[in-house]
Amino acid sequence: MHTAISGQLIIADRVTDNYEARAHCIQNVRNVIHLHTFPSVTLFYLWVKVLFHGIDHGIVWIKVYDEDDQIVWEKKCEGLVNKRISPAPSGMDMAFQPRFVVHDEGVFHFVMSDADGKTLAHYPLYIARTERA
Repeated sequence: MHTAISGQLIIADRVTDNYEARAHCIQNVRNVIHLHTFPSVTLFYLWVKVLFHGIDHGIVWIKVYDEDDQIVWEKKCEGLVNKRISPAPSGMDMAFQPRFVVHDEGVFHFVMSDADGKTLAHYPLYIARTERA
């Protein structure tokens, strides 16, 4: 492993935090989201796992790119610290509801990168039009 931080991204219908169990509940992981009309605002959750390797804190950027490689949403996650008790792997989990306008069908790329711009995780999501019944 060449970087001090790595991560994972998952898109789902819902992510809830269970504080008592120290866990997240992820419902209906998605590779495709269907919207009835365009333009439309997105409605889903993004679950983020950040892992630290040899450090106990860090910064990551999460950006969403449309089919034209334009950034449609971004979040700088600062002050990230290890939330886990040893011997569990150092890291933390977070969940967001990114909101951005979708103008047409296409593949949207969710990318997590470190402070130097190195890609740590990538999740492609196809947003499609669905006809109303």
